[in-house]
Amino acid sequence: MRLLCPTLLALALTACGAPKTGSLSAHISLDSTAGSTVTTDDGWAFSFTHVVVALNDFAVSGMGTAGFKEAFKPKLVDFIGKSSVDLGSNAEATPQKYDSISLTLSRGASDENVNLSSELLNDAGGNRPLYLEGTASKGSTQRDFKLGITTAITFQGCMPAVTLDALGSASVELKLHPQRLFLDDAGKMRFEVWALADASPLDGHVTNLEAAAVQTSSLPAAQYGGTTGSLVTVLEKRALTLVTLGDSGSCSTK
Repeated sequence: MRLLCPTLLALALTACGAPKTGSLSAHISLDSTAGSTVTTDDGWAFSFTHVVVALNDFAVSGMGTAGFKEAFKPKLVDFIGKSSVDLGSNAEATPQKYDSISLTLSRGASDENVNLSSELLNDAGGNRPLYLEGTASKGSTQRDFKLGITTAITFQGCMPAVTLDALGSASVELKLHPQRLFLDDAGKMRFEVWALADASPLDGHVTNLEAAAVQTSSLPAAQYGGTTGSLVTVLEKRALTLVTLGDSGSCSTK
């Protein structure tokens, strides 16, 4: 028996083997329509030249177990120049349902500059987690815009949950929809009110200062009556819909 027991133990361990794991990855990418020229519902040919986003914190977990071993490193990314960014990978992730997915947009001192030029970095400023540049034209009228928000946003409770099977692979795919920042209360994409904001001075460029001077009370109630404040308030409110899980999933904010 002294010889048999070790043999049986070895066989048992071999049969059980190491715990089975899976491969988990995560990415965030730009909505494909945001990288091309689109016609707004009020007739403007609209396109982005820069979509700068500060990715400050990202986490995935399920049943108290983190999906990724390494802490997320903050990044500052222009998604027009880099349409997809890796958020994490783990080749030995625990097979389970990952139903706690969150992403925070905010600026920090340790942000890694992924692909911004020094000029764009200066334009984006040091406190904007979201900064947009683009152009819009209608007939012979053209406007450029440089707009951003300074408020940090945490997207959480992203659904549907992602399930990883043993020896399988799964990916958390977040999407950015910057065009949603120009939707009205009825969900139609409009630029006319932003073009009219170009007034101080009238130089073809729309800025935050000019947008802040336009009160929603002076705009069509059916389009902006549901938002009290200025066009900057509209921008901040729409930014809460910027991120989704996949094309059809959702995230809540805090």
